Order: sequence, then C-alpha cells, then structure tokens
Amino acid sequence: MLVLDEINKAEGSLRLVAWGVAAGLAALVVGLWRTQVIQGDHYRERQETQSFRSVRVPATRGRILDRNGLALADNQPRYRLDVYLDELVPQFAAEEKRLRAAHLAARGATNEGTTSLWQRLASRFSGKRRVPSLSMNEREWLRREARYSVVSNIIHEVNQRLGLRVSRTEEELYRHWRQQRALPFPLVNRLAPAQVAILTEQGWSIPGVELDLVPSRFYPNGPLASHVIGYVKSTEDPDPADERDFDYRLRDHRGEIGLEGAYDRALRGTAGAKSILINSSGYRHRQGEVLIESPVPGSHVVTTLDLPLQKAVENSLAQVSGDERGAAVVVDVRNGDVLAMASAPSFDPNGWIDGMKRAEYERLLDAKMRPMFNRATYGSYNPGSTFKVVTALACLDAGVLTPEEIG
Repeated sequence: MLVLDEINKAEGSLRLVAWGVAAGLAALVVGLWRTQVIQGDHYRERQETQSFRSVRVPATRGRILDRNGLALADNQPRYRLDVYLDELVPQFAAEEKRLRAAHLAARGATNEGTTSLWQRLASRFSGKRRVPSLSMNEREWLRREARYSVVSNIIHEVNQRLGLRVSRTEEELYRHWRQQRALPFPLVNRLAPAQVAILTEQGWSIPGVELDLVPSRFYPNGPLASHVIGYVKSTEDPDPADERDFDYRLRDHRGEIGLEGAYDRALRGTAGAKSILINSSGYRHRQGEVLIESPVPGSHVVTTLDLPLQKAVENSLAQVSGDERGAAVVVDVRNGDVLAMASAPSFDPNGWIDGMKRAEYERLLDAKMRPMFNRATYGSYNPGSTFKVVTALACLDAGVLTPEEIG
C-alpha cells in the first residue's frame, strides 16, 4: 500500500512513531468492537436496569364487620387529582427564561437569553464589557421559582373551576421534585362527584392535571364504635414485614389503636409492585409502566359486635346532657361475647384518613373530655354496690360462703 511504502522509506524514528500510531488506532478499534459487539448486551441490560424504578403499590385494606356481616370499616373508590410534572417541562423552561430576563433586567444587564453564544464568546475575548452570567445558586433559584410559578398557576385554575382553596408550598413541591419526581404530585385527595364531572368535561385544557381512581378507607357509621374500631393514618414509612427494597412508595394507611391497630398486619394485606421507566432527568415515560406483582387484599376481621345494639347503647349515652363522660359495655353472659362497647365522648375516625382541620384536632386534645380515651377499657373506676352481686356469686361458686351466710 502507498501509505506503508512511505512509512518504510522514512527514517527509523519516524517509522517507529507511525507504527505506534497505527497500533494505537488498531487497539482503539478492537476496544470499540469489544465494547459495542461483545459486551453490548451487558451494557444494554445495565442501562435498562438503571432506567427502571420499582414502586410499592399498597393493597386494598380488609374490612371490619359486625357479627351479622354489617360493615364497621369499609373501602370505597375515590377520585384524586394529581399533577404530572413531566408534562410541564416546556412550561418550566419558558417560565425560567422569562424569570431570567427579568432578573438580569433588574440587575441592569442585557438579557442573556437574547445574546447568542458567538456574541458572548466575542465579548469575552475582545476585552469589551461582557454580559454578566448567573451563578449556580441563582440558576437553581430561578429553576425552583419557575417550577413553583407554573404549578401555582395550575392550582389557581383548578381552584377557580372547582371552587376549592387548595394550596401547596414551594418547599412541598421542591421536596417532591427531589425525591419522587417520577410520581404524580398530589393536589386534591378527594373530589366530589360534581367536581369529577367538571374535570372530566373541562380538565383537558389544564396541562399536567389528571384524575386517578384509588381505594380509600371509609367508616360508614362515623363515630359509632370508634374506640373499638380505631382509625388509620396515611404514611409513607416502610412496612417492617415487607423486606423488599423499593425506589418509591405510594402512600399507604397504617392502623392506629383499636382493631385497626391490633390487626394492622392482617388488614393491610400484601403490597404489590410495579416498574416505571424514567429518563435521564428523572421523569417517567407514560408508556413504560408495568405491573410486576399484583397486590393481595387484606383479610376481613369479623367481630362479636351487634351494630343495631351498638347504636342503641351509644344513643343512650348521648342522652346525657352537659359534659358528662361515661362508658357502657353489653356482654353475652352465655359465652362472654362483647355485643356492644361504647365510650363517650367519641370521635369520627374518617377525620384521620386525609388529615383533619386544626379546630377538630384541638377538640380531640381536650384535657377534660379526652375524646380519644376509651373509658370502657382504660378507665379505672371503684366498684359500686351493684358489683357486690358479682362478688357474692363468685363466693358461692367457689364454696367460700353459703347461701345462709350471704342472706
């Protein structure tokens, strides 16, 4: 070949350099072939593994029933309103550009966004006054402000259409952005049927907004038997019984006090898992969501309570006027089944599901009334004269006293 002939005609040192360059190029070609052909599948699998994120999907919580199968704690579907941040990227970029221009104008500088790269390079090397650049902190601040401004405008539009007063802080949005960008940003946890109808008809014009149908805990009888049933609280804490490692966790409910707390493990069921495909910016691909493992619903808990009798007992306690406190328990003397257990005052467990208003929460903390205190099981009372009958029967049964001695 002509190139090889020229190399052979050259001096020894030049030939050595030429052959060294040729060897280096050959090694580079072999390395590229080895990486792209031999190990291509390996790196492709690694890339796919890094692009997928696992999400814990909570199971539907088991029901709590009375002795006749009537629901004391149930589940119902509800519509939740979310914002998908990945659909707002163009709006974020446009708002950031506008804020940058306003920020530079406030500093008395020319808008950096309208200056070409060539002009900035020319001004740098020509000695002329160059366009002042933004620091890393300023750029991050502008990005945060741009995201919050766009999301705030969407929230304002949702409030206008639905008659709501929803608000989210910049810190809430930033925390979600940093930790759970691939998941939807929640706006409204529970929508009324009329609001769902409005969004179904008009929601297409609000960018990034989407309705999600999710199961929710529901107590159909309100405060009835609330001390026995207990309540649930929303949580993102890992389930101690679930040893699987997840990148994200959808919000779950954990049982607190009563049957909800005592049988929380059985009522929770087994969570499922799904995989979501995300891009390099941390956004999810809408078509890249796959259910890996279906959740297993929790077990039902059947109690010995009799719902109509429970209502009658609590109605009797409610007849007491003023700020009286008390408790009542009805037991089947044949087998010891607790047919009704009531404590007054009580609370509505529905208020704990999505969070309650401050005034209601302060009422639950009243030091005198103590609505959260179950006086039927935790109260300490001195036995009255009516309890002497129980003591006498116990003495007769044990043979400690005779009927003549009691009489």
